[in-house]
Amino acid sequence: MKKCLFLVAGLMLAATLAHGSEGGKREGFWESLSGKLEKITPVKKGVTTTAVGGVRGAKSDEATDIYWKGKEKPAEAGEEELQQFSAAVESRLKGDGQQALKQLEEFLAAYPQSDFRVEALQAVERLRQEMAAPQPPTQAAPAK
Repeated sequence: MKKCLFLVAGLMLAATLAHGSEGGKREGFWESLSGKLEKITPVKKGVTTTAVGGVRGAKSDEATDIYWKGKEKPAEAGEEELQQFSAAVESRLKGDGQQALKQLEEFLAAYPQSDFRVEALQAVERLRQEMAAPQPPTQAAPAK
């Protein structure tokens, strides 16, 4: 039984490693980021009415969200925030790295507490690496 379990685990590990080596695309980061942005709907700030009820028990001053196992908190973004970040990613996908870098830096300055801050920092780092990498020389046709 243990041998069978180890064999299955080994096969799964080998399949994962083989699949990971196939996905060596440079565009994978940008396309996955673009896909992630398409799934998010902007949050519109509206007027809400709240009510507070008291429950007897231990006093707690914590105002944090309750964690429910298995429920992931969705990323929230305002309309302008989402548009600005999406514009930067689109600029990069179109091949304009300089414009994308500028837009991402403006985004980070405008929204320092954004849910997309980590992704924006990763994108800025990738853009800087891509721009610093030497471009392969293009070979001109020999003159006749």
